[in-house]
Amino acid sequence: MGLSYDFDIHWLVPRELYSDAQASAFHSETGQTADVRGNYVALFRESETARVLLGSDEPVRRFFEAVGFGFNVYDSGAPAGRYPLEDEVAHIDVIERLTEALGDFDPEAHDMNGFAFETFLEHLATAEPWVPAAPAPKRRRSLPTLPLKVAAVLIAVVGSAILWQSGAGLSGQFDASFLHPFMGGGQ
Repeated sequence: MGLSYDFDIHWLVPRELYSDAQASAFHSETGQTADVRGNYVALFRESETARVLLGSDEPVRRFFEAVGFGFNVYDSGAPAGRYPLEDEVAHIDVIERLTEALGDFDPEAHDMNGFAFETFLEHLATAEPWVPAAPAPKRRRSLPTLPLKVAAVLIAVVGSAILWQSGAGLSGQFDASFLHPFMGGGQ
């Protein structure tokens, strides 16, 4: 089986940080935005693909680094042949940088270590954005309809009635002092 050429965008500073007003103001003052070119790296999903590329000739590794790839792995959870829609701008940027740099790079002049460059380019041309299904809404557990003290009193009253009917209340065997804290009294 051949290598998987799916790659995902790994954000160095999480984009969620930019949604915080204070952090966003700081980043704006420094000229940074969430999707700035230096804030992400393209990483292959499969460790075997990264390993093969890492074992290729040095000019090959430098080429991939220059266009925005790293040699670690990251899996966004997107299915094969797809990438998260929210990463589309960065994904396209990496492809554009790769396309621009191809004029100075001849893959046939280097040992690619089993990395099929043409297959990789075909994969880039056919990969499509993917929108994950919305997670199911969390079900809220309903709270008890009666407050705890009211429930304790009801249990005590019903329990007392049962004991009273059984005769325990008449003989003095029932001690209700344990209900004192539940009835609003303190110790």
